[in-house]
Amino acid sequence: MTVMLYLIGLGVDFDLGVKALNIVKKADRVYLESYTSPVDFSVIDSYGFNYDVLSREQIEEEFNVLDAKEKDIVILVPGDPLTATTHISLILEAYEKKVPYKVIHASSVYTAVCETGLQIYKFGRSTTMPATGEKSFYTVIEENMSLGLHTLVLVDPELDSKQAIEMLLSMGFPSDYKIVLASKLGYDSTIYYGKASDLAADVDKPFCIIIPGKLHFMEQEFLDKVYKYNSVK
Repeated sequence: MTVMLYLIGLGVDFDLGVKALNIVKKADRVYLESYTSPVDFSVIDSYGFNYDVLSREQIEEEFNVLDAKEKDIVILVPGDPLTATTHISLILEAYEKKVPYKVIHASSVYTAVCETGLQIYKFGRSTTMPATGEKSFYTVIEENMSLGLHTLVLVDPELDSKQAIEMLLSMGFPSDYKIVLASKLGYDSTIYYGKASDLAADVDKPFCIIIPGKLHFMEQEFLDKVYKYNSVK
């Protein structure tokens, strides 16, 4: 049987399917990437297999894909395994070094956003709000809004939701513009829709912010009926 490198998504709720779990339990080494999204280690531990946690530096600088020529190696990734450039680079390196690999996909925030009622094909480029206060993320929001497109704003885990909304407003974002604030999206979702200034309160991590663009009437109806009266106060 061919040994190989496996990149396995944990999904938004860390729920390993039967196929993925069988691969993990038979693997020679299992690694957990823990930097692209917060990890619920209690869920991972409940599966009963051994694993080592890898940092970004260890994945990018120390991990050797050639090890997968001699033994089965699994890298577990929160969400879908190929939504971060680091993991695309691993696949490219494996291809160049003729290391067999397999990707097992899973749910991610990029699919879970549909729970808000916003249509996936109406999203523009996503962006990340950094804890440093750097402003480039806001340029993406402005560009998408000029095209009538929605913006998924991922938020640095160091920021809480109140800080994130306040940073958004400090960039000149209109306080009365209605946005979506989503906590634990896709597995224990709580979704809020309202004026940006009204949503400047703490919600559970992980969370994201969605800036709606031009709303289709079905999107507007869904937001108004399902989430309008949610309150974070």
